[in-house]
Amino acid sequence: MDRDADDWPGIADDWDPLADDGDDWEQAAAPEPVPNSSERLVAAICYGSLLVLPFAIPLIVLVSRTRTRFQHYHAVQSLALAVSVTLLWIAMLLGAGVFGSTLPFIGWLAGGMLLCLMPITWMIAVAVALWAAWQALQGRTASIPLLAEFLRYRGWLPADE
Repeated sequence: MDRDADDWPGIADDWDPLADDGDDWEQAAAPEPVPNSSERLVAAICYGSLLVLPFAIPLIVLVSRTRTRFQHYHAVQSLALAVSVTLLWIAMLLGAGVFGSTLPFIGWLAGGMLLCLMPITWMIAVAVALWAAWQALQGRTASIPLLAEFLRYRGWLPADE
């Protein structure tokens, strides 16, 4: 059954769905400029500082008035990575201390296992930081999966990245 435009009620002949009729449509944001090599290097150093000064470099970048949006994104994410690794280590140390001091034999084993997991968590954190630093050097705003979702939920990272 073939229908003409006249058969459809409520549709005018001159209606154009792509015409600008004055509605308040959201304008697409202009694409971000491609970061230059120095911006990419500063963003990568934020992640590389996890090995030496985990909090200093990202905080310096965040306080800097000359930072770009690209640098801000990576500084926030690298600072959050450093904070989360530090909190994980503190929790592991406290757990090892509590288990080791309260339970005679099983607690020593559980505490020892937690202490043995600490270098593994460090290696995972370094691998994630190196991957993110490589992405920053390539000029990409790579997201560390769970961390970036949490930062976006809190409003510390832009939602459109």
